[in-house]
Amino acid sequence: MAITKEMFPQFRADLAAALVDVEKKYGVKLSLGTITYTPTTFTSKMTAVSNDATPDNTEDGSVKWQAGFLKSAGRYGMKASDLGKEVTVSGVKYTIAGARPKASNPIVLRKANGSHVASAVEPVYKALYGN
Repeated sequence: MAITKEMFPQFRADLAAALVDVEKKYGVKLSLGTITYTPTTFTSKMTAVSNDATPDNTEDGSVKWQAGFLKSAGRYGMKASDLGKEVTVSGVKYTIAGARPKASNPIVLRKANGSHVASAVEPVYKALYGN
């Protein structure tokens, strides 16, 4: 059987179902990353997150976003301690949740309902420092 892009959604579902007992046994949530493939092989990275992690730090990428902010805050004219601060941008209150340094809108803001939005640096900087 040739490996095709079309098979991966079902493969992911089958793998997730097969790994339920492993996740329970080891107290982790497993997730499969991007799949790279040829007609005869495929590879992917698997990530395990401890069930002890807080809900904010599991599936939505916020651990990575937090690390991105802590590493990159200085390049945006901000401080690492700004992570988690509340800001008002365009009349909406947010919490600074992190950063995606390579993105065109790198600052990740969390709304009160838990959803996330990407923002340019300037409006967040102005909300923090008023300059």
